[in-house]
Amino acid sequence: MKTPLASTLLSTLIISAGQAAIIGFNEDFTGATLDPAWNAGGAQDNGSGGALDAANGAYSITNTKGSGGTKLSRNEGGTPGDYTHMVTLGLSSFMGTGADVKWKTFGANGFTEIVFNSFGNVRQFHTGGNLYTNVPITVADGDTLSFKQVYTSSSNTMDVSFTVNGGPYQPLWSGTGNGASGFQNVITSSAEVEVFEFGAGDPVPTITIQEWSLSPTVAIPEPSTSLLLVGCFALTAIRRRR
Repeated sequence: MKTPLASTLLSTLIISAGQAAIIGFNEDFTGATLDPAWNAGGAQDNGSGGALDAANGAYSITNTKGSGGTKLSRNEGGTPGDYTHMVTLGLSSFMGTGADVKWKTFGANGFTEIVFNSFGNVRQFHTGGNLYTNVPITVADGDTLSFKQVYTSSSNTMDVSFTVNGGPYQPLWSGTGNGASGFQNVITSSAEVEVFEFGAGDPVPTITIQEWSLSPTVAIPEPSTSLLLVGCFALTAIRRRR
């Protein structure tokens, strides 16, 4: 059983070594019901267009109305820091449908979105304008397409990459974002995947979200010499009490 002094020391070490981070998640859509942390349907699409397919480990989004609003989103929180954000999309019936699938994040300093269109091109927008446009990705209906964003707070940079059908990730873009302040916090408010159709009617775009994760990276600094000395003295005192 820990003594109060040992418990206090342990708490001090944890508080001193760790730092706050964003709230992460790891979703593979295999649960019997959709995690209530997800926001599905609602005012944007009147509850239509999205459905959990737990048997196949996916969340399906179909836009039958045209324009935007058919999406799955999740509120976020925490403190900005390093993170890795990944999503895997299944292109069920998407190519050639005249639609976009948009992967967005929002925070106190604006938002960014990766937009893949049904003509096989990808672009990324960050507050103020596009970071890159019309980068071709060769895919077909039935393929999976994954995107990954790795943000490093110390340099305020984001590395973006993609993979098709689980192959090696290929670099897409790397940089600090638009404007003098760059990205900073574009993550702690919410994240979403949206299917936007340029016009209603056939052909109807359908995608699945197969995996989606946000992983904070917490830096653990080396303990200072003074902290190590405090720990040694405290442990010595505990032993003498026994």
